[in-house]
Amino acid sequence: LIQTKALDFENQVKSGNYLDGNKITFSEFVDMWRDRYARNELAPKTLFEYERHLKRIMQAIGHMKMAKIQPLHILQFYSNLAESGIREDILYCSSPKFTQYLKDNEISVSKLATLTSINKNTAKKIINGEKTNKAQQICNSLNISMREYFDIVDKDNRLSQRTIHHHHSTLNSLLQKAVEWQIIVDNPARRVSAPRVPDKRMRFFEEEDVVRLFLLLENEPIKHKAWLYTAIYLGCRLGELGGLNWSGVDFSTNLINIHQVSQALPGKGTFIKEPKNPSSKRTINIAPSAIKILREYQIWQKEQQLIMGQLWVNTGFVFTKINGEIMYPSTPTQWFVKFRRRHNLPDVNFHGLRHTNAAILIGEGVDIQTVAGRLGHAKPTTTAKVYSHFLKKPDEKASQMLEEKFSMDRKDIK
Repeated sequence: LIQTKALDFENQVKSGNYLDGNKITFSEFVDMWRDRYARNELAPKTLFEYERHLKRIMQAIGHMKMAKIQPLHILQFYSNLAESGIREDILYCSSPKFTQYLKDNEISVSKLATLTSINKNTAKKIINGEKTNKAQQICNSLNISMREYFDIVDKDNRLSQRTIHHHHSTLNSLLQKAVEWQIIVDNPARRVSAPRVPDKRMRFFEEEDVVRLFLLLENEPIKHKAWLYTAIYLGCRLGELGGLNWSGVDFSTNLINIHQVSQALPGKGTFIKEPKNPSSKRTINIAPSAIKILREYQIWQKEQQLIMGQLWVNTGFVFTKINGEIMYPSTPTQWFVKFRRRHNLPDVNFHGLRHTNAAILIGEGVDIQTVAGRLGHAKPTTTAKVYSHFLKKPDEKASQMLEEKFSMDRKDIK
């Protein structure tokens, strides 16, 4: 039914029986785009990101007729995005006056948490002057002035070039859809150079760091050990880690099946979805040492299930909350930051474990086709492009092998 409606809509557009760019505003087009396309075709997270960018895009050109939007309007919009004070996620820290206010009104940490509906630990950090995005919530609850009791941490507060680039991608995508539907003749965003994004340095652990990391894990709870062993040995994405099922773990063959991912969105909570690409569905052989850790973890999880009794929710997921429910996707990342800092490990985030996996495999001469399959890349060329700098090591090994081979042959001839 959905496909029929979409096809009917496109046929109306192509036949000229629909609104054209001189009659419809960008805002009106966005409403149609949501109803006729986005809500049915886009993944929840993709649509969520589009909507975030559309808030600013609509403020700039939402009132304009589609056919009137020119490259200069888009360039002006990007220029405005680069100005100070555009970001909405402004961080604040409490001023000495706020601390005095709490003393004067005998508001303890616990009472502040209760009055403002924030976590007790968060309340303590705010009182100690740490950065927070809860300032408005606190001031609204206490009926006090935010300007008077909190200071902006970063007064410049500009959007990053990467974020501006994401706005460009969203706008370009929508305007291109309008071209496909023959609402406008040309896409003005394609006549504008995308904002330049500085190369993001790929961070990963060196081999000696991984060895040290495994040694440090010996003193960690089995759940944390299982997180890292699985992430490092599989090279999986964070969402893939959260989507693992015990039914996909074959202890007899050391194979793990990846066929779904977990995601979380405001208002929607944590949910399971299909991977973005068919190639992401894969079965990977995992090292015996990692399987051993997963066995230990499974035994521990079953013990937890007995302790929880009727409170346990049998979801079948490998990594869960304490009651068996699906784990929030970013839980391992939050723990890993603390673990890394506690042991003075290099500044590599959880996703860097995936890069570490690829770097070590490529560095040891594993062929790019195999690495691509294990990572879930659709094409080996994608893997080669992303990890091109790692390919130098096996290339140097190959060169050295040829040198040794032919040097020895020449000696034999003499």
